[in-house]
Amino acid sequence: MAIARKIAYNVIFNVIAKILSTILALVGIGFITRYLGTNGFGDYSTVFGFFTFFGSIADWDFILLRRVRFSRPGADEKKILGNAFSLRLISSVVVFIITPCLYFFFPILMM
Repeated sequence: MAIARKIAYNVIFNVIAKILSTILALVGIGFITRYLGTNGFGDYSTVFGFFTFFGSIADWDFILLRRVRFSRPGADEKKILGNAFSLRLISSVVVFIITPCLYFFFPILMM
């Protein structure tokens, strides 16, 4: 019964945390919208979407890759972590270089 109680506690805690984070996000969006106005909030949304999109490209789900590799028997953890770190670093640098270039090649996207 102790495990069921721990599971129930964790589920309740996660539900409450999700509700509170949603409320705080809505309040924060309300403040940002009122402060920036219609045009400013549109610019904010564009920039936020831009960074989210390219941030997810830079990540490329390397966490899942590590989990799959670690789960194999006889996995070399140091080699896997080194490779994952190198891939993530390289992809982040490439995205960091390419992203500002989009502004110069496609300035209409940044309006």
